[in-house]
Amino acid sequence: MVALLKQVSRIQADHDSAVVEEIAVEVGVLSGVEAILLQSAFGEFAEMYPGARLLANEVPVTAICQDCGQRMSMVRFVSLCPKCQSPKLQITGGDTFRLLHVTLKDHSQDNRPYED
Repeated sequence: MVALLKQVSRIQADHDSAVVEEIAVEVGVLSGVEAILLQSAFGEFAEMYPGARLLANEVPVTAICQDCGQRMSMVRFVSLCPKCQSPKLQITGGDTFRLLHVTLKDHSQDNRPYED
């Protein structure tokens, strides 16, 4: 959470300390971050960004079988390909936590997203 807030603060400083309205993040199921706990932790830092919203988009695990090429999306991680039963799965998504964008309100009151 601290690294995320430092990144948001740098973006805010780069834009003349515009007001942060929204912070959107991607939370992979295998990232080690729980979206509900992230929301709770953000509430503890609310005074840093008064009125800001945190949008946490949870991303499922995706993988590809290295034997048959089957692509899959999983609610929970499985260790075998559902098509060929190979254990050679390569994770292709759902294992990261990253900043998607920060929406700022500048001094002229226009909203503008900053894309990471």
